[in-house]
Amino acid sequence: MATIYTITIGSVDYLSYALDPDRAPNPDPLQDAEDYLAAHVNAAEWAAATTLQKQQALVTAFRMIERETWSGTAVGASAWPRTGAICNGTAYPDDGTVPDVIAQGQYELALYLLKDASILEKSSQASNIKAVGAGSAKVEFFYGVAPGSSITKWPLPAHELMACYLSGGGVSTDVLGPFVGEASDPFFSADDSDRSEGFA
Repeated sequence: MATIYTITIGSVDYLSYALDPDRAPNPDPLQDAEDYLAAHVNAAEWAAATTLQKQQALVTAFRMIERETWSGTAVGASAWPRTGAICNGTAYPDDGTVPDVIAQGQYELALYLLKDASILEKSSQASNIKAVGAGSAKVEFFYGVAPGSSITKWPLPAHELMACYLSGGGVSTDVLGPFVGEASDPFFSADDSDRSEGFA
């Protein structure tokens, strides 16, 4: 079970999740993130960051999690731990701990923030652009996003870990929408559904 702890930047303590609360002498969110991300396919990108950059990414990811609407009721000033939290119909124990997947989701978010800080400015991670050309102006779409779809603003790895605890069970990750050629595809036209060549 994870817990809430602190990351110290300069002389200021910031909150974070610690995945290993039994780490001696104190929980260490940064070391827990190091251990978790060591086996990640993008481990080299995490390793290349400075300690300060990693700490900042973790604190920023924590703040993103804090802004979400979770099931249940917070027992303190922070979003977690909570009472009455539900994941896929199963209640999380009201024991003052934090689900491991919340801490893991924070670490995933932190990694993606280091890769692309613009995540903070996006309302959605959805995109339906497959290719963008330069010479001979080419834009190629792979699937249309269904009108009215609810798309996660988190990168998918973080969303998959934490979404079931969101109030309402999380938002849809169906970013594919209708297949090209379907009538409901907003980019479909009977005349040019297979067009991917450059414009004349």
